[in-house]
Amino acid sequence: MEGFAQAVWETNAAGEVVADSPSWRVCTGQTFDQSKGYGWMNAVHPDDRQYAERQWREAVAAGRDVNAEFRLKQAKGGWRWTNLRATPLMNHDGSVQKWVGMNLDIQARKDAGAARTRTEVADQQR
Repeated sequence: MEGFAQAVWETNAAGEVVADSPSWRVCTGQTFDQSKGYGWMNAVHPDDRQYAERQWREAVAAGRDVNAEFRLKQAKGGWRWTNLRATPLMNHDGSVQKWVGMNLDIQARKDAGAARTRTEVADQQR
């Protein structure tokens, strides 16, 4: 997974970061202390933060997979679109043991979609 993901990480059953993720640190520039708990939300673009937090908290509350797209701060500066994918790992009794997830860089796909939209708008204006 680490070969194609921006970041690979895990949280406790409550969805709080409790383990260090070197790939998250490299991607976002956040230290482990900055990302702990829900601190990772500070690496989400301000315009996307409410959406990202709602998607994450709803998935954690329901114990279901999450698949969400938002912009993520980059350690070298700027923002890139990411696709967050996470799933709960379950205990034998059906309770959530922890969450495992990854962030996939989808900037090229978003750029291609935006270019296609611009072309379609320009064609309609002719």
